[in-house]
Amino acid sequence: MNVNRKIFVIIYIIFALLTSTVIFVSQSILDSSFSDLEEKEAISNVENVHNMIDFQTIELDEINSAFFKGRCQGFYAN
Repeated sequence: MNVNRKIFVIIYIIFALLTSTVIFVSQSILDSSFSDLEEKEAISNVENVHNMIDFQTIELDEINSAFFKGRCQGFYAN
């Protein structure tokens, strides 16, 4: 193997290692950022569901109390 061929192989190996390192680091950064974003979105969705359940509970309580008041007034009126 001549010197030119050895230099070419060394440069190729260094380039491959640098490329692999850049890919690995950028993938790690993107994965962690995406995981954070996904966690924030999941927390937001859970809060929205919780708020909707609270709203529906209050709404059902109001309907229930209105119905109960109407039934009691009709019962006591007779």
